[in-house]
Amino acid sequence: MVNIIALKNYGGHSDIEQAYRYLEYFIPSPTERELKINELYTKAFRFIDESNNWRCIQHFADYILKNKQTQISCEQASAVLEPFLVS
Repeated sequence: MVNIIALKNYGGHSDIEQAYRYLEYFIPSPTERELKINELYTKAFRFIDESNNWRCIQHFADYILKNKQTQISCEQASAVLEPFLVS
C-alpha cells in the first residue's frame, strides 16, 4: 500500500489538496482532519484492493477512454457498470 504522502508522487497531489480543502469546512481541528483523511484513504485503498471492484473500475476507465464524449450520463454509466453489479 502506498501511503498518502507518497501518493503525491503518482499525480494525486491536487486531488489530495482538494480533499483537505473540503475537510476544512467540516472538521475545524487539523489533527482530526489528518485522522479523517488517513481513514478515508485507507477505506479507498481497501475498496480498490478488492478484485471485483478493481475490474469494475478498469472496465469503466476503458469505457471513458474509448468514448469521445466530454460527459457521460448517469444512464450510460449505469449501463456500463450494470454487468459488474449483478454478478
